[in-house]
Amino acid sequence: MFQPYTSAFALGTSQLVAYPGDRAIIDFADFDALTARFGRSYPLIFKISNNYVCVYPEDGVPSGVLAVPNKLMEELEIGSDVDFLVYLAYPHTVQRIIEWGLACPNHPERET
Repeated sequence: MFQPYTSAFALGTSQLVAYPGDRAIIDFADFDALTARFGRSYPLIFKISNNYVCVYPEDGVPSGVLAVPNKLMEELEIGSDVDFLVYLAYPHTVQRIIEWGLACPNHPERET
């Protein structure tokens, strides 16, 4: 469950699970619920530790789980299958993070 935290982020916990994919993913229903509550954004951006992570909806992810690529999980230096405190960027913050090049390297709105 996420709650408003600052003017830029909501705060909540997600179960972080490592998986062999190439991008972070959450359940479609969770994605829709977060965007309905905090504003439409594609992708979502979560701040985990000191890393901004682009998160996309996908089928087959259990509700409440944030599936993180194995490589990123190793970089974060946290265990898998743990409940972890994460920040959800509001849409206006997502836009800035992408423009500044802090996340989503292939996003079309990223400044070069």
